Amino acid sequence: MIPADLTLLPVLDESIFIQSAISNVVSSGLMGEGLAAIAVLLFLCSIRQTLIIVLAIPLATLAAIILMGVFKLSLNVFSLGGLAMGVGIVVDNSIVMLENIAEGTGMTPGRSAVSRLTPRQLIHQSIHSSQEVESALVASPVPI
Repeated sequence: MIPADLTLLPVLDESIFIQSAISNVVSSGLMGEGLAAIAVLLFLCSIRQTLIIVLAIPLATLAAIILMGVFKLSLNVFSLGGLAMGVGIVVDNSIVMLENIAEGTGMTPGRSAVSRLTPRQLIHQSIHSSQEVESALVASPVPI
């Protein structure tokens, strides 16, 4: 029989670690998004391309969280660490893809405005430029 004056105390409260990990993922994501936006704006000098990168980060994070819910994965320190790494990979890959498309279509700084493409040529060149780096980007985050 348990005496009445005994109370149960938690030995380990993992919610503190989870809350800390969530705040770290959010702050890292916001800092990464800001730095990526600054880098794209400085090197490609395009607000449109900067907005593409800025929108890619939260959309990828949202898609990952939705898929975690669909597959009933728990939100713990390991999954949050993987989510943070995945956001970094998305940022890197989207910048590489966007820069290659900009280079292929002649939209990088220093190009003359005479080499403008028609909308049909622009779409064709964008598809071709993205296919040039597609296999490398798909294979790059895979650990050996």
